[in-house]
Amino acid sequence: MAKKRTQFRVPYGKELLLQMADGYLISGLAGNINDGGVFLKPRGQDDYSNRVGQSGTLLIDLQVETLKIPCTIIRITAEGLGIRFDL
Repeated sequence: MAKKRTQFRVPYGKELLLQMADGYLISGLAGNINDGGVFLKPRGQDDYSNRVGQSGTLLIDLQVETLKIPCTIIRITAEGLGIRFDL
């Protein structure tokens, strides 16, 4: 049986930047966000399949400051990347 989602997802639609631990940058739009993570729709057409399980820092520009959230890519689909917050 599939695991049921417990977090409420909220559409976000803001530009995000994901800086991987190795320095690689992934930019894109957030599809939805919740207290456990975010779904990122990357701008590029790169193959991210080797990135599952890798950690990085999600950078969210709040205009007055940049929010830095440690995270891990946990899932990749044709639409984008499932990212878990490591708080």
